[in-house]
Amino acid sequence: MKPILGRFPANFPVLYFQSGAADEDVHCSLHSGLRIEMCQHPHTMHQVVKLIVYLKRMRKSQKLISTEFSDHELCDIYITIKTGKVTQCKICDEYNKSLVLNKSVPELQAIVLPGGNESKSVKLNLSTYVTPTATRPQAQPIALGIVDSNFYLACKATSDKTPVLTVEVISDQQQLETINAEGDMARFLFFKSVNGQSMNTFESAKFPGYFISTSFKDQKPVEVCKQQVTERINTFRVNKV
Repeated sequence: MKPILGRFPANFPVLYFQSGAADEDVHCSLHSGLRIEMCQHPHTMHQVVKLIVYLKRMRKSQKLISTEFSDHELCDIYITIKTGKVTQCKICDEYNKSLVLNKSVPELQAIVLPGGNESKSVKLNLSTYVTPTATRPQAQPIALGIVDSNFYLACKATSDKTPVLTVEVISDQQQLETINAEGDMARFLFFKSVNGQSMNTFESAKFPGYFISTSFKDQKPVEVCKQQVTERINTFRVNKV
């Protein structure tokens, strides 16, 4: 058996998945004439995307459709998949203002914390994602969640189409396992880039060109702004905890 994802015989489609079997390939039969064969060999993210496109087609039709996928179809299902790697960290801007959660709103504020009050700054779960194609090879797709809560940072548009940073509750964590970059859940994704040795930027995946930022003034909300705005700070230190 040649383990290639997406080899679909004329009347008996076969899809391959990675299996934990040590010595042999595993296969099983499903209804509707679809057979899944599981093998040890890993596949590329591009092949995974082709699989998802194919399954989307099957939902729309019971007929076997061509196994060739257009660039348009692949772009329509441009996805990010959670890697399982989560780093706990604290983030402060380059002027050492810490991020503090105001639960009554809720929102994050950037505050200069006096000595002994560092515990007030939020701990964040920085979850990493992978994408089918390296469209941003210098940036890491991530989601930012507040430790010991269901709060996640999100960038979404207001009624006048202006992007804003929000703190939202995600009750079902499975929603963040696989995210369509063209869908609404993309508001939870940011591109983390490292500038120099230790400074980081966080650009919205939903609204390219908008970055998480803080005010030069103390105790002001954390927001998003365009990179060229000089009245705000959009570079941060990420400190693992």
